[in-house]
Formats: sequence, C-alpha cells, structure tokens
Amino acid sequence: MEIPSTPTANNLANLGNQPLSTKLFKTINYVYHDFFEESGDPRLKHYPLMQTPWSTLALIALYLYVVKILGPNLMRDRKPFNLKGIMVVYIFLMVAASGWMFFEGCLLTNFGLDFVVLSIRGYQSKP
Repeated sequence: MEIPSTPTANNLANLGNQPLSTKLFKTINYVYHDFFEESGDPRLKHYPLMQTPWSTLALIALYLYVVKILGPNLMRDRKPFNLKGIMVVYIFLMVAASGWMFFEGCLLTNFGLDFVVLSIRGYQSKP
C-alpha cells in the first residue's frame, strides 16, 4: 500500500537516524490517528463507531469479556435451560417459512415454464 503524500506521511517517511522509540511512536501515531484523519471518508465522521478504531476495539474487548469471563461466572451454579420444546417449534416454523418462500419463488417464475417454453421456441421474437 502506498503511503499518501501528506505532511504527516512525509514526516513518517523522513525519520532518518532518530531513535527506535521515536520511530515506533510516530509510526503508531500515524497508523492509529493521522491515517484515519487524512484518508478517512469525511461523510462518516459523525457516524457512531466510525471516528477511530478504538471504539470498535473497545466493543470487541467488552464482548470477549462478557462471553469468556462474566457469562461463565454467572452461569457456573445454574442448571441448563430445557429448550427442546422451543427448538421443535422454531424448526417447524423455519421449515414452513422456507416452504412458503420456495412456493412464492415458484409462482414468481411461473414454475419455470417460461424458460422451458422459450428454450423450445429458440427465443424467437416472431412466432
């Protein structure tokens, strides 16, 4: 990926013989702050979670904490839920919905008869 020619990118490219810590800090600062400011879409600045990657990374960290640590600690001494009846109803509803969508798709395409008739006629515009 080519670094855009902006003052910050030029400063990053011209670090020269500076100490490694300075190079590392400037590189991290460019990647996590300046790159989003310079190359980001200005129309998205006011959208939530689109200003910086930190808000998205914080949500991912919160999710992982809840799923891996908090959730198992809260459910340690509880019996599992009995969901067999609910799952049977859910599966029946999903099969019915899929069958209905298939039937509607067949109606929409005239059960494929238009394709068969047109292929027999050879797609002629005049009979």
